[in-house]
Amino acid sequence: MEKPLYNQGDLLQFHHRGMGPSQLLVITKVFTTGRGKYADNYYTFTWVVDGSKNTYQINTLDDDLNFKLVARGQ
Repeated sequence: MEKPLYNQGDLLQFHHRGMGPSQLLVITKVFTTGRGKYADNYYTFTWVVDGSKNTYQINTLDDDLNFKLVARGQ
């Protein structure tokens, strides 16, 4: 299983070209579902602008060039 790129508390910037201004989000949880070769890593995050929550599978978020690490959480 692949180690998550981001950790709980990390602050990320999301910017999709042509989709308006950049947005900030905070990783609130990193978790795994399944076992062995069927295990999948997920992130739950909260958008700073409105407090809405989303959950993304690790390979979706880690490979998405629209997300950039701003600060590591502690």
